[in-house]
Amino acid sequence: MADSNKTTWHWWLLGGLGTAFLFSYLNRKRVMENLSENQLTKNFNLSEFIVTATGLDNLPGPKETENLRLLAQKILQPLRDFLGKPISINSAYRSPIVNAAIGGASTSQHMVGQAADIHIDGLTNQQIVDAIKRLGLPYDQLIDEQLRGKKWVHVSFNPNGGRKQLMTARDGAGGKTIYTTISKG
Repeated sequence: MADSNKTTWHWWLLGGLGTAFLFSYLNRKRVMENLSENQLTKNFNLSEFIVTATGLDNLPGPKETENLRLLAQKILQPLRDFLGKPISINSAYRSPIVNAAIGGASTSQHMVGQAADIHIDGLTNQQIVDAIKRLGLPYDQLIDEQLRGKKWVHVSFNPNGGRKQLMTARDGAGGKTIYTTISKG
C-alpha cells in the first residue's frame, strides 16, 4: 500500500509540474504575441526591443516601455525615414538580470529603456553616426562600437535632456574596452 501511495504522489507531482510548465509556456507565448502587436512607431514594435540571447526573462515595465517608445519616436523612426532603410536592433532593453549576465555597465541606459545598439545593412557605423548628427536628432549618447570583430552603433535618448556625447569604443589590451570621447555637448 505504501508503494502505491508513493507512486500516486509522484504522478500527481509530475502532473502538477507539467501543468504549471504548460500554463507558463502559454502565458509567455501570449505575452510575446502582445508585445509584437505593441507598435511603438510606424516601423518599430516592442518585441524588437527586448530580444536577448541569454534565455532570461527580459520584459520591460511601463516606465521602460515608455522610454523605448520615446527612443523609437525621437531617434530611430526619424533615422529610418531619412535613410529609407530598415534598422536592426541588436540590443535595447535589458532587465537588470540580463544586463548582469552579459557584463553590461551597472549604470547602463539599456536597463531603463533609453538605449539601443543598432546596425543598418549596407551602411558603416560612421555613416549612421553622420546621419544622426546631420538630422540633429536629440541623442544623449552616440557610440561607434567596433568590438571583437563586430560593429554597431549605440544610441540613447534621455527625455530629461541629452549630453550630446559622441564616443568610440574599441578593443584594448587584455580584453578591455577603450572608450574615447570625441565630443560632448
